[in-house]
Amino acid sequence: MGNILVLGNGFDLYHGLKTRYYDFVQFVKNPPGDTEDRIKQICRKNTFLRYFIKVCEMNDNWIDCEEEIEKVILVLQKIISNSEIIIHETVDLRDVTISNMELVIMQQLKKYGTASSGNGFRFNGKYVKNNILNKKEVLNDFRKELDEVIEVLSYYLKNELLQKGEIHKFNQINRIDIAGVINFNYTPTYSVVYCDEIPVFYQHGKLDDNKSIVLGIPDNDEISLDFVYFKKYFQRIQKRSGILNKEIQENHKVLNGPIISYFLGMSMGKTDEDLIKQIMDMSTKSVVFYYDQDDYEGKVVNLIDILGRQELEARLNQDGIEFIKLSGE
Repeated sequence: MGNILVLGNGFDLYHGLKTRYYDFVQFVKNPPGDTEDRIKQICRKNTFLRYFIKVCEMNDNWIDCEEEIEKVILVLQKIISNSEIIIHETVDLRDVTISNMELVIMQQLKKYGTASSGNGFRFNGKYVKNNILNKKEVLNDFRKELDEVIEVLSYYLKNELLQKGEIHKFNQINRIDIAGVINFNYTPTYSVVYCDEIPVFYQHGKLDDNKSIVLGIPDNDEISLDFVYFKKYFQRIQKRSGILNKEIQENHKVLNGPIISYFLGMSMGKTDEDLIKQIMDMSTKSVVFYYDQDDYEGKVVNLIDILGRQELEARLNQDGIEFIKLSGE
């Protein structure tokens, strides 16, 4: 039997690492004095990072950066899609519904232009010539800003690992008999703490190679191919992060018999819906670890969302899914 351990960010949090998006945004807001100058400069000027700080202030210090990236993209897409006619570099949005939150996002797009009081968006002169928007240049700059976010996030996580020092090993995890790890994190925590001989497939890239890191949004039909670079499925292809099923078959060699997949630290949410379903479908049984009652209920709700109520109930009745509480031992 070749079992699979599937790791999400909660795995790092369980081991005491400050890898929440909130922790990252606090670093962005106040980089320590010994932070590299380039990283400090990106923190000061990057559109996404400045918006993340704003969201944390508005949401009582809670944020999901990937969800917020999607919101920013939807707003910029709305502006661009209404830019057929530009007067004095301004896109007229009077006939377009703009929510209060969308207006907040528009006000954060200072690198690209200025939200006007009359429900318009005035692009900076570099993006407009003869009242025609250079959409390609806007999208190129937008893409560079996402790459900067990845650069700063990688820097933060590397420093967090260095500062953490020795990490506690939990016996409950150590006793799981596995043949391979599917890691949705960028960090090598499992290899460092538990075993460096078990193969680990880094689904979203790893810290020692910034160019391999996947950070973005799920496939959303509302978002056009103009923004395909921001979609995770495209980044996995573009950055050659690997194909999950092929990686397991060729490197982990765990598909020769019944498989139990152990999900630890995964929210089981829609961001990685396609991959969660793929792993569950190739497994005889899926074990989902949870921390407390709130975490358990949240995971159940998310699984209802991605599997549907009937399929979830069927898997539970057939012992295809089991929930196990982490003991802390």
